[in-house]
Amino acid sequence: MRIWTLFLGKTLLLFSLACSGSEAVSLLNAFFSGVNSFQGKFSQTIWDEDRRLIHTSRGSIALSRPGKFRFQYVHPHRQLVLADGEYLWIYDEELQQAVARPIVEALGSAPITLLMNARVLQDDFEIAVGMDREGLSWVELTPRIQDTEFHRVHIGLDERGIRKMELYDQFAQKTVIEFEHLKLNVNFPAGYFAFNAPGDVDVLGYPAQ
Repeated sequence: MRIWTLFLGKTLLLFSLACSGSEAVSLLNAFFSGVNSFQGKFSQTIWDEDRRLIHTSRGSIALSRPGKFRFQYVHPHRQLVLADGEYLWIYDEELQQAVARPIVEALGSAPITLLMNARVLQDDFEIAVGMDREGLSWVELTPRIQDTEFHRVHIGLDERGIRKMELYDQFAQKTVIEFEHLKLNVNFPAGYFAFNAPGDVDVLGYPAQ
């Protein structure tokens, strides 16, 4: 499903920022070595090439390295997207159906993979400091190899940390993600990233089924 792919990778570089220039880039890199998990809430809007709003959604997010994340959409309808370290699960409550695929196959080069393991951003992105706007300091990431769905990502921060992300795709659409109440280095309870299907749910794609 394209909506969850749009989300993230993007997700989420929460750290304190009261500076700009090369310091901002250093803090951006520090996230990947100093933050192993986080959770919070998000809202997301998608705009077409004519800047018309075509989709809105909101929900909660959680991520734990390596390889685990959980997106719970609550609007416009309830859907869970969960990675358990091996499989990616998409569970639609209304359809009473869950689909599982191996993570490597399902995600490919989706932006969320940036957050799943520690890495040096400069290895994969050209990084530039943008102009301040909307009361935020901005960093721009451009993939060195244009083989991903998004060809440019803008990250907006203030003294409290990340506030907004703007993702520009190959179809001239823009996805805007705003974050609230993010907490860093969360100790999640055992089983938080495991998918347990209710008894009346059809499960597709998982070998054990």
